[in-house]
Amino acid sequence: MPRVRLETDFTSFKHEIVTATAKIKKASKSGMTLAVLKLMDDCLTVPPTCPRKTGSLAASHSAFVNGQLVGTSEGVEHVGGTGATPLMHLVKISTKLEGAVVAHKPYAAAQHEGVAGRYRVEKYSHPELNPGPKWMYAKLVMFGEKYFTYIADSIRALK
Repeated sequence: MPRVRLETDFTSFKHEIVTATAKIKKASKSGMTLAVLKLMDDCLTVPPTCPRKTGSLAASHSAFVNGQLVGTSEGVEHVGGTGATPLMHLVKISTKLEGAVVAHKPYAAAQHEGVAGRYRVEKYSHPELNPGPKWMYAKLVMFGEKYFTYIADSIRALK
């Protein structure tokens, strides 16, 4: 019976896997950037929106991908208050892809949760924007799947 000998070189396959992995990571980061920027915009424009009195809280949102700043809301109209104070640095806490939107005011958590602690919970009136507590969380519940779609679509576009 004849013997069959098979030799295979997987070098090019390994190189293609490394290349594909790098492309997927880059596309995922690009999709995450779109997602966090859309989340930040939704927090400011889709009810319940960020509460506004002077507008400085609305002008103090920041969007991050992997700890890097990708956008701020400091261009949102604001008068008085402490002014726009978007967060400019955020520590990356994982080796995984991370996206974050931060409202950077000392009283932001009290306003978001609607629970007074050190800061009093204000009842801001801006009827056309319908502001209220949970302005960030509500968007994740309402549009979470849409935000993930930004990432998936960026990866699909690699074909």
